[in-house]
Amino acid sequence: MIKIVFHIIQVVSVIREAHSFTNGDNSGVFGPLCKTLQLADGAITFSPPITAPSQKASDIYKLNITVAPAAWRQLLTEKTEDTKPKAKDNPPQGAPADWQTKWHTWTEAALYLAADKNEATFKEQFSIDKATVRQLDSLRPTIAQLADSAYGLEAFYKTGEQSKPKDDAALMEELYNAIYGKKPSNMDQPETAPMFGGTNAVYTSSCASAGVTPAAKTLAGTFLCICGSANGATHKPCNSQRTNAAVWGQAAPPPTATDWAKLRQICPATEGTVITDGLITNLISAVMGHSRVVTNDLYIGGQASETTCNGGGNACCVKITNGAQNKQLKKNAIQWVKELDTIAGELRQRSSYNSRVTEHNAAIVLLEQQVKAVIKRAHYTTVDQPTVSTRDNSKESKTQL
Repeated sequence: MIKIVFHIIQVVSVIREAHSFTNGDNSGVFGPLCKTLQLADGAITFSPPITAPSQKASDIYKLNITVAPAAWRQLLTEKTEDTKPKAKDNPPQGAPADWQTKWHTWTEAALYLAADKNEATFKEQFSIDKATVRQLDSLRPTIAQLADSAYGLEAFYKTGEQSKPKDDAALMEELYNAIYGKKPSNMDQPETAPMFGGTNAVYTSSCASAGVTPAAKTLAGTFLCICGSANGATHKPCNSQRTNAAVWGQAAPPPTATDWAKLRQICPATEGTVITDGLITNLISAVMGHSRVVTNDLYIGGQASETTCNGGGNACCVKITNGAQNKQLKKNAIQWVKELDTIAGELRQRSSYNSRVTEHNAAIVLLEQQVKAVIKRAHYTTVDQPTVSTRDNSKESKTQL
């Protein structure tokens, strides 16, 4: 995304003849600024959502324990003083090497089956509640192989878990930080100090500092510089039809309850937005499309001829001193751009992560289908049954599970 911004900055870096300030000068950048501010309004939804991994492998592990010999199952758990089962911490000495890696998976399944009537219910679920010893013996090797396959898939999937993207709660916090500096305690009148890095100051110090420009910290800070006017001024830079200007105080920006409401009248709060990486990237590009570079200083808002961001007679704009180099935006020049771009990257990562999880889930479902097919075949396993003493005693009888 940053490369796109570089390109836009280079394209619009032109100089026009000087002009006096006119209401509505920033109407072009206002649209994308407003839409970016609205990202933090209402019910926020990030798309795509994170795909949850299938839990069906757990059933295959439980089935493997269910059909296992009783003597082997006894190695997994032990009774506590209150007779409740407890998982043994480690496999017995001399056990195969893979037992150690699978031990937690096995004991977790064994504890589940040992609780209440879980095993009886589980057997009914997989239609093995009436299985004979011989039928269970016939199932055991294949179920064990399928359980090993499931374990291998799970192990491969968990390796990819190290790159699991951030959840919605984490992205929500990052979004509020980028827009407001933190989540406002009152969205109708958000605190301004976090918008400017913790300190309120007059317009020129906040919007055009010779050092680090406080307004570059958050989108709301940038918005207040571009759409508000300095103390004593009455400009309406973002909407010339507005009834009243949003004027900064002597030592602080809006919002007073009145002035922030004036800005939200021309950029009304929404009920919520579905946020995608494409939406974020397009909004950033649209905002930066109204930026310009003069020498090595970066400007957002105001006309191309103006280099004085005083919120009054010259321009209502943000000046980021040394924010560019060779006509390109420096990587960390605008903090909110960097933070929103990070969120967009997280959402892109979700897409690739979801693809891996979807493949994993499909493979687990296939294993579950194979398990059910094996059990279905076992329904017709031939077993010896006691019969009445007749001439047919020598014949085998067939039973189903």
